[in-house]
Amino acid sequence: IIDSLTKQGIPGVSVHITGTTHTVQTDKDGKFGFVTGQIFPYTLELKHVAYQTKIFIADGSPVLISLSENTSQLNDVVIVGYGTRTRKDLVGAVTKIDPKSTQTIPEGSFDAQLQGKTPGVQIATNAGIPGQDVFIRVRGATSINGNNSPLYIIDGVYINSSSLQNITQDRTPSPIADINPSDIESVEILKDATATAIYGSRGANGVIIITTKGGKYNSKAKVNLSASAGFGYNAPERNKYWELTTGEEFATLINEYNTNMGQKLYFRPTSEGGAGLPAEQKTYDRMAYVWRTAQLGDYNVSVDGGGENTNYYLGIGHNAQQSIWNPIDFQRTSGKFNLTTKLSNKVSIGSNNTVSAVFRNPAKAANGPDGTILQSSLNIPSNLPIFDEKGTPLIWGTPDNITVITDDSNIKSKTARYIGNLFVNVDFSDKFKFKS
Repeated sequence: IIDSLTKQGIPGVSVHITGTTHTVQTDKDGKFGFVTGQIFPYTLELKHVAYQTKIFIADGSPVLISLSENTSQLNDVVIVGYGTRTRKDLVGAVTKIDPKSTQTIPEGSFDAQLQGKTPGVQIATNAGIPGQDVFIRVRGATSINGNNSPLYIIDGVYINSSSLQNITQDRTPSPIADINPSDIESVEILKDATATAIYGSRGANGVIIITTKGGKYNSKAKVNLSASAGFGYNAPERNKYWELTTGEEFATLINEYNTNMGQKLYFRPTSEGGAGLPAEQKTYDRMAYVWRTAQLGDYNVSVDGGGENTNYYLGIGHNAQQSIWNPIDFQRTSGKFNLTTKLSNKVSIGSNNTVSAVFRNPAKAANGPDGTILQSSLNIPSNLPIFDEKGTPLIWGTPDNITVITDDSNIKSKTARYIGNLFVNVDFSDKFKFKS
């Protein structure tokens, strides 16, 4: 395999026979070979990070294949702290992410959608709770006790997440969960010191720059609609890991224990002072108060366009995510309005505005009054009623009643947030531009 321009062999090209598991890489001279029983012709898929992927039909051996450089990636415009650069001219370590590759992932927060999309960046969800803080390490752990999270900048505005940390007790919300992923145009992650130096100590843990969408000059109004809905259902997994006894099965086991210990049967006729025969015992499913069929929905509408001197973007979205674990819930309703106007060929002004209303119910990270939700649903005998005849929760010792623990974990919060700025762009020359 050779370069189409230099005619030199390309090492490290991945060569795969489609429809099989056979994959090899080219050596330092660009040569490769297969030990396979495949009969010609067969289709080869060739991949290399610096070259365009190519499909080649081999009808014999040897073959000579040329690859073209992937110049489109090198010409990508990357936003850094001091302006924009093309990737081929960029020295610092910067990762650019196309939101189109992540927006179909059913996560309420954009940082959670980045998992597996950012080479060299460690990303993991802490608890799997929608809208909660995501573990992100761009430059590793720079402090033992201090904050190791990166700095977030949205349309030039520094995002402060500390003001949100106390609204849900010991669970920290994601600082960008209030942002609708459908409104995001691009994301750049600045990793090394040369890229983050302009931000000083605040950029010591790396910087994530988020740019939201805007309109285009001299373009007709374009309406975009997107909607998705689904549900989460975990009954098969629940039954796989926790196969609980019925009321009758529990009573039968207790009677077997009584017999083995030489004791009087506990579950005997009530006329004899017992709790009733095993067949008379009802089954009370406490797990039904924990697990549920979770509903998911994401709905967005936007309009963008522009005239000769003005462009605009208007977007409205609603995202709702329930957890299969009751009572965890997350809902976000957001609005976005960006406007830019040219005052002259060199001067333009504009405004970026984001408004969001977020409802969170992350539940407690700690235990309930007397034991956890899971302990109460698993450890209380299934023949014991959950409520008395008046509907009052019954407590059978520790752990507490499942409904009491669930209600205690019902930690609701509502937040309203505005992120916005006014800016002035002045183009002094092609190489010198100013933006306030």
